[in-house]
Amino acid sequence: MKRAYLLSLPLVLACQQTSDTSLANSSSFLPMQALANSVAYVNRASGSTFLLDPADPALKPRILPTGKSVIALERSNATNQLLVLTHGVEGDVNLKAEPARLFLIDPASSDPLSSYDLPGRYDQLAQSEDGAFAILSYSSTSSAASGSMLYNPNDLAVVTFASKKLKSRPIRSLGSAPTGVNCSPPGWTLFGVPRNLAVVSAVNYVTLLDLDQPDHTEITIPLVPNGQQTVRPLQVLFDQAGPVIYVRADGSNDIFQISLAQITQEGSSNDFRVSLSLLGSGSRPSDMAMFDAGNGSTRLAIATPDTRQLAVLDPKTGNATSVPTGAQVNQILKFHGTSPKQPSTPEDRAMLWGFSTGATTLVFADLQEVETKQALALDSYSISAPVTVVTLLPGNIALLQQSNGGAVSLSIVNLTDRTIEPIGSSGALSHVAIETAAPSRLWGTDGGNRLEYLDLVDHGRGRLFAGEVILDQPIAGISPLTAPSADGTRYLVLEMQDPTKVGYVTVLNADQPDRQGARSVYGFLLTDYLERGQP
Repeated sequence: MKRAYLLSLPLVLACQQTSDTSLANSSSFLPMQALANSVAYVNRASGSTFLLDPADPALKPRILPTGKSVIALERSNATNQLLVLTHGVEGDVNLKAEPARLFLIDPASSDPLSSYDLPGRYDQLAQSEDGAFAILSYSSTSSAASGSMLYNPNDLAVVTFASKKLKSRPIRSLGSAPTGVNCSPPGWTLFGVPRNLAVVSAVNYVTLLDLDQPDHTEITIPLVPNGQQTVRPLQVLFDQAGPVIYVRADGSNDIFQISLAQITQEGSSNDFRVSLSLLGSGSRPSDMAMFDAGNGSTRLAIATPDTRQLAVLDPKTGNATSVPTGAQVNQILKFHGTSPKQPSTPEDRAMLWGFSTGATTLVFADLQEVETKQALALDSYSISAPVTVVTLLPGNIALLQQSNGGAVSLSIVNLTDRTIEPIGSSGALSHVAIETAAPSRLWGTDGGNRLEYLDLVDHGRGRLFAGEVILDQPIAGISPLTAPSADGTRYLVLEMQDPTKVGYVTVLNADQPDRQGARSVYGFLLTDYLERGQP
């Protein structure tokens, strides 16, 4: 292993080793954010972003000013950029005032950072699936109002990245505030034309916001007109077969169906109107998935764990077909493929599993067969321990993370063959990272200094080929990067245990990991510390 030390200040180093109230600790660095071929650390207080390129032999970070009082950050869905949402500062005689802003950090660009001045201190950031839009809002707890004298909790800010425009979009309030935002998926059409809509959820209602037409009026839809109950929207699906939106909500046994109809008369503030209907799904639906029933028609598969049933709803007729699952499964993983019974017929199918229900059963459903074959369209398989996380991998392979007496165990499920392979482990995995794209590899550690990996697809050495790398210090986090860096190598970035919080990472070749090629850097968060005007 090769090591680099970026602590050029012996006095600072001594303070870091002896005091828990160190300068770096007080800087409030947010958790590391992995980009495509680099990693970023953001200092919440000072507004400094540290970009670390694993291809740099010295592993010296690039430091960018990104605004003070950082409240949220996440990677862009469209590009290899980092979105940083800040609250700014009021300023005084010693500190220049800064407005709340949204910054875009591009690791590949040397140009000044792009940013948007915001009309309020938003604390929630949502993106469209294609990354074309960002919607900023206040949380329902109004924590974003900290330091604000007056604000509208139902005000949204919509950023359209293609035109580099930001527009405030206050929405109608029915006594609540936004709890979440869901955008229409790429390719969704309204009246034959691609359209971008946002569904803004709040307690007892949802609001439709037209992202393509900022001058259109939002449409607010009460879900409980009589006000006799409380429902909280949890899941939103857009029907690809027609202008329909489905909403599942906590507190309701029904699925809310929002239908959009075209308006052609002039002078209207919108080009569509909405109608609301209820689809009976059984007792307390916990998850739903939309699937193709053939002939361009859509069905909804709904898990109802209280009754241990899977319901298939026909939205056009409102008819529901319910079949027993035999286990308290509450999550649905939909996939498209064949099955042992239909080895030459790819169609929409599903695997159902229980999260926090204690269920040790997987239920497979041939979704298009449920209405005709009912219980015969389901197959059940026993597993060793309850499932906590399911990750879908290429080739219709699912990786299960299971809780077994507090320890994490793993299994690989071939969704097509419906075979279950437990993965042997001699200890409890404390950190796990899964590459869902090629090369589809599982990385894990027990919190010690041993890094282990498992190939989930065949790389010429056979599937489930295992390897390990022994490092000098315990591992605290694992981040496989998805794209090669400037030197053509794709890296794995490991956060090492660092009680002093000054920045300690190790980088390895993610495709050919070995100890000889490992490089570490310690203290990179104190790079140019005095030059940055720190106290």
